[in-house]
Amino acid sequence: MPAGFPPADAMGVELAEQPGVWRALLGRFAEARAAVGVALGGRPVERVVVAGCGDCHAAAEWAEWLWEPSLRVRGLSAMELSRARLHLLGPGTLLVALSVSGKTPRVLEAVACARAGGARVLGLTDHPASPLAREADAVFCLGASPPEALDRTDYKNPRAAVYSGYHRPVPQTKTFGAMQLALVAVGQALGAGEGGEAWGELPGVAGPAAEAAAAAGARAAAAARPGCRIAVAGTGPGLPAARFAAYKFLELVVPAGHGEIEEFCHTWYLTTEPGDLVLFLVHDEATYERVAEIVPVVEGEIGAVVQALCTWAPAGEAPGWAVGLPAVGGRVAGILLPFAAAHWVRAVARAWGVNTDRFRAGKDEERYVAGSTRMIRRSRLRVPGGGFPGRDDA
Repeated sequence: MPAGFPPADAMGVELAEQPGVWRALLGRFAEARAAVGVALGGRPVERVVVAGCGDCHAAAEWAEWLWEPSLRVRGLSAMELSRARLHLLGPGTLLVALSVSGKTPRVLEAVACARAGGARVLGLTDHPASPLAREADAVFCLGASPPEALDRTDYKNPRAAVYSGYHRPVPQTKTFGAMQLALVAVGQALGAGEGGEAWGELPGVAGPAAEAAAAAGARAAAAARPGCRIAVAGTGPGLPAARFAAYKFLELVVPAGHGEIEEFCHTWYLTTEPGDLVLFLVHDEATYERVAEIVPVVEGEIGAVVQALCTWAPAGEAPGWAVGLPAVGGRVAGILLPFAAAHWVRAVARAWGVNTDRFRAGKDEERYVAGSTRMIRRSRLRVPGGGFPGRDDA
């Protein structure tokens, strides 16, 4: 491995690389359009299904929100698709299969099911030499990581060492933002998401968004009680962003939950106690108005520490809970909010002394990664007819 791998605060390093990844992808929309054309093979599209696991499940949910006004689309977890919604994978369906490593078994399982059902497959991955890249009808690579880094790890445990496919052993952030922008490009090729949004603004607004979110996270961490519960909630594009943010906490061994804002009021609110952390993700006026009704109860009566990352806020002086981000359109906010939320997560974690150099904050990391190899990578694929040509054992 190269000296200094992974770098100190690798999570922060990857977040800092995000604007450059976006700039590169903004210049590759024509390449994505060509990949969509190859995947379709001249066939009409009746339905699009987007599927992934973990962060890619959140990206699939976001794609459904982004494309739904224009396309008949579903965004699902890969196992929900391959084992409970097989009827979606017939002729006339395009499966957009998401896997950063290109090795996720449930995603590969969905690909095999799609092939068996007569659907076409477009793979989105960061790994150009992965099983997903080989098995899809066409592939669009994110280009977020150097290819030579994707088949190596610094783990000593042999079962952990084979769990490769990522640039660094740290909670992934830049690949999620890359996957989202790649889905924008794919959606445009399919005739969805053409709303005149200024996607090119993303690299320029990243710095102010990161600064505001990180400062807010540090304040929140200082005000919260040790060992507190953490809830992240959003609606519309904020809902998959909330899932993503909660996952980043979990990958640092900081327990957190996520959900839709109204459902928070019916569920998670009932466990909220003084000093707990609650983060809302706000992308439009309607969401802001609802959060403004909730905060006085959760903050004022319960005593929780409440903040909201807002890409929309009314004119005038903002209340203390509202953290202003650059004002962008609702669709662009769907990418900016999870980016800002990841900076908020990192700031909270670092204020609490959590190691952001590594996955699981470096705590018993190799044992858990070895467990992931056994539980995930080496799990049996359940597909019509059995087997999957080209699957990696690791």
